[in-house]
Amino acid sequence: MKIDLTGKVTMITAGATKAGRQMAYEFAKSGSDMVITYLPFQKEAADVTKAEIEKIGTRCLALEVNLREISKFEEVINQVDKEFGRLDILIFNAGTDHVVPFEELTEEMWDDSNDVMAKSVAFLGREAAKLMMKHEHGRMIFMGGNSYYENDPKCVGHGNAKFGGCKVMTALAVQYTPYIQCNAVNMNMCYPCEESDFSKRETDYGQAMDVLGGIYEYHGRKWRCLDMKGVSEFLIFLAGCSDSCCINGAMIPMDCGMGLDTYRFM
Repeated sequence: MKIDLTGKVTMITAGATKAGRQMAYEFAKSGSDMVITYLPFQKEAADVTKAEIEKIGTRCLALEVNLREISKFEEVINQVDKEFGRLDILIFNAGTDHVVPFEELTEEMWDDSNDVMAKSVAFLGREAAKLMMKHEHGRMIFMGGNSYYENDPKCVGHGNAKFGGCKVMTALAVQYTPYIQCNAVNMNMCYPCEESDFSKRETDYGQAMDVLGGIYEYHGRKWRCLDMKGVSEFLIFLAGCSDSCCINGAMIPMDCGMGLDTYRFM
């Protein structure tokens, strides 16, 4: 089912590189104008992503945004309003990578994970909702991960923040129903398109993994690996489904069944 997002505006945090870039491409191909955020050191990559999106034929606004600076969120949404006059879809894609042995976890790592993946979701979501409510329509989607389900001590700070971001989505779903639908998509074993040549890349568990969208072997069992195109297609479905759709406040596993089964072998 092809969903046409022509006339919509989609904002993707951390949309200049990696998975966020692939999402931005796919949303643009569906007709949506784009807003991508990036950090200062990603300026060159953001310019490239913006140019590639504009080649598709949609507009793209690239904004330097540090999601740790909550006081700037009102200004960020005002810039989107000034450029497009609306915001229909917000994908919370930004994350941190503080995955360390539990004994090495610091308070600063914990706070940084929470700031980027939970706190900013609440406050940026609140500002974005003001613009969405002008048209009484919107979609917010938080990109969670397998750390929402597992209990790996190396991921306790990361997992806590991901869990917090998911809970924010349920709260926003209640706050803004029926006009804004808010959901979380919890992915596992998903790598961005520009890393698709990492044949036999090692995972945290020491197993080898084939190229993007290939087969992942874990404890003697084989699983299909996610690819960002497939993930993006599902996000576009959530973003473009009708206002009567009852998917709201949901925590949706998207890992080909892996998170529902193989973690019992860990």
